[in-house]
Amino acid sequence: MRSITDIAVQSCLTLTFILAVKGMVFDHQRLLFNARPQSDSHDQYKVVEVRLSEYRFENCGDVSRENFIVTNLVFSPDPLVFPGEFNVSFQAELKIDVPNNLKAQVQLSKRVGSQDVPLPCVANIGSCVYDDLCSILSGVVCPREFVTAGVPCKCPFKAGTYNLPVATFRVYAAFLLPGVYTFVVNLTHGDIYLGCYKLVATFA
Repeated sequence: MRSITDIAVQSCLTLTFILAVKGMVFDHQRLLFNARPQSDSHDQYKVVEVRLSEYRFENCGDVSRENFIVTNLVFSPDPLVFPGEFNVSFQAELKIDVPNNLKAQVQLSKRVGSQDVPLPCVANIGSCVYDDLCSILSGVVCPREFVTAGVPCKCPFKAGTYNLPVATFRVYAAFLLPGVYTFVVNLTHGDIYLGCYKLVATFA
């Protein structure tokens, strides 16, 4: 696996990984991206510290039918440490308008021995089906960096090329325990295929 800062992804994401993991935002922005603690003390959030030491991101669908393509994706610093801040930049192309009717099927599994064991969907986190992702995202306040760059983070999504130079997020808690996790996200707009994306991440 390559270093996190060396990865330039050739097929898609995250406007939903940065929607999916942009996907840990599915707790309607309270699952820890930019969710400020109620007090000045962060100690209650630091139950455990984990590092995203390495990952592999790949296309898991039919490239010839893709309508959402990420041409470059970079996370930093290397390694990422949670709780803490991380930066993300990406370039992406959306080939069609997606005004509504956006569906995401997410499978999250954890490596146990030599097998990947699916994690259940609990409180909209885990292996879940989001039939109406637009409704879920409707309450999200887009980060300033997205607004400045003209990158939408909720419906409607207009066809076009998007470039996010850099955005910084703070995570106040380690949302996953140490281990090897696999995220698979399938995106559709009605009957139209948008893409399938897979991320294998090691938290230590």
